[in-house]
Amino acid sequence: MRFATHRLLPLFVLVSLLGCAPDPHLSASGLASVQVGSTVSGFDFAQPTRLSEDALETLPAGTPAGRCVLGPSGVSFALARATAGVPGSVSLESLEVVVHDVGDPEVRVSLSDGLYLPSGTCDVTLVYANRADQVAAFTASCDLDGPSGAAHFDANLEYAACRVQ
Repeated sequence: MRFATHRLLPLFVLVSLLGCAPDPHLSASGLASVQVGSTVSGFDFAQPTRLSEDALETLPAGTPAGRCVLGPSGVSFALARATAGVPGSVSLESLEVVVHDVGDPEVRVSLSDGLYLPSGTCDVTLVYANRADQVAAFTASCDLDGPSGAAHFDANLEYAACRVQ
């Protein structure tokens, strides 16, 4: 029986192209942290990490979820985790950052003890947003105020497979 290598060549080309295709699922990489007193908690994604876009209530504890939307007048980022819940601790549960084309950015941070909002000006920068590649990144540094008092929020996050509106 004769082996036809010319028939396998298209298969190898297809497999190599599929291997190079970008992951179509939302992912994030980078760091987001909040410090309340001497307690620091947050998200640390050294490698791109797939984010679920499902409702948090349906996910196992600790599962990261998120959103990235490249809208007509800005970019909206969100990151959350299904509550793992360590009683008595204050930990970062979710964040939402909206960078508008015009106007001030919006920052909302939820810790395990409640909502924290900026207590002054936030330094938020849209590092890049590319609609064609569906990628975006931002940095943020904000002083916050919430149920446990003053806190500080820092983030440097990159998202891939963002939705485009």
